[in-house]
Amino acid sequence: MEKRIQDFMLHQEASLKDNEKYVLLKAGRGRGENGEVYIDAITFSYIEGLLWDKYRGYGTRKKTKILSSEWNRIIDGFDEGISGLRSKNDGDDLKKVLKFNLVNPKNSLEDLNGHLSELEKLIEEMNDWLKVQVKEEKFITIVKEYL
Repeated sequence: MEKRIQDFMLHQEASLKDNEKYVLLKAGRGRGENGEVYIDAITFSYIEGLLWDKYRGYGTRKKTKILSSEWNRIIDGFDEGISGLRSKNDGDDLKKVLKFNLVNPKNSLEDLNGHLSELEKLIEEMNDWLKVQVKEEKFITIVKEYL
């Protein structure tokens, strides 16, 4: 079985291939400029523990609508994750940093070997996008397009 190349990028449109699974973050109704971003589903799965740690209403539903006031706490959690990634030492630390003990991840942390700086950059870019959106919109919805 060929190993899939990880995509650690925020996409401004559904530019992922039709057969790729992705997660959509939609600010408000998604009509504003830069109102939507797309993230590869496997890549997003690595940060779900960070999200769930700060917002216990997040789960396995296809759509999760989260108020902007709640996102501020989630953003803080992502910042903690970035700091943890920068100071990480071994696999056990990575499991704690990404809060893998809180969720049942479908993907192995071993797949992140050699990609931690890319994951860190993705979280930073996502946080930058979120910080703008929470000021302008009342909510941001997570849509798991693969469910």
